[in-house]
Order: sequence, then C-alpha cells, then structure tokens
Amino acid sequence: MKRIASLLAAFAVVGCGGHEPPPRTVNDLAEDPAVLQGLMARCEADKKAKFTDVECAHARRALDRIGGVEDEKLKEDRAAEFERQRTLRREHEEAQRRAASQATPAFDPYSSPVATDTPPANPPKP
Repeated sequence: MKRIASLLAAFAVVGCGGHEPPPRTVNDLAEDPAVLQGLMARCEADKKAKFTDVECAHARRALDRIGGVEDEKLKEDRAAEFERQRTLRREHEEAQRRAASQATPAFDPYSSPVATDTPPANPPKP
C-alpha cells in the first residue's frame, strides 16, 4: 500500500511540473527591461533559438517598441532644446539691436549742419 501511495505521489509531482510556462508577451518584456536584457543575452548565445524561439521574437519586437518610444522622447527633447536656443538667440539679437540703436544717434535733419556747395576751383572749359 505504501508503494502505491508513493507511486501516486511521484506521478502527481511529475505531472504537475511537466508543462512549460507560456512565452512572455511583447508587453511583458517591454515593461521589464531586466528580463528583456537577460532574454536577449540568451537568444544571442543560442543562434538557433534566436530565429526559432517565440520569446526571442517577442524580445526583438519589444526592443523595437522601446527604441521607438525612446526616439519619440529624443525628438521631443531636441525640439524643446531647439526652441529654447532659438528664443535665446532672438533675445540676444534684439539686445544687440537695441544697444546699436542707442550707441549711434538717429539722423535729425533739422539739427544737422548745413553744407553749402562750393564752386570748383577750376571750372571746366567747354
């Protein structure tokens, strides 16, 4: 009787641990970069699994998705930096214009000296 109970227990243990967990999805891998990095290392080490394993394909898609999100963030950061630099440059150029206009007085025709035309010393002969 003990043998039958031990055999049933052994079959129960073997039967319970026999199935593989389902492959991780692209979303799961994109949300957990540590697992993604480890999975990519495993896929790079096993060249056959790199092309046949479902998780390796999901890992590549997750990397593409993460890269796309990072590219969008980088584009937004670059656009914000461009706008900031453009604003600074406009302010600097405006300050230079103001300084230049204050340094040289504007022409005032009413207070400027009057020049008279002087006849040439030797008039041309016809």
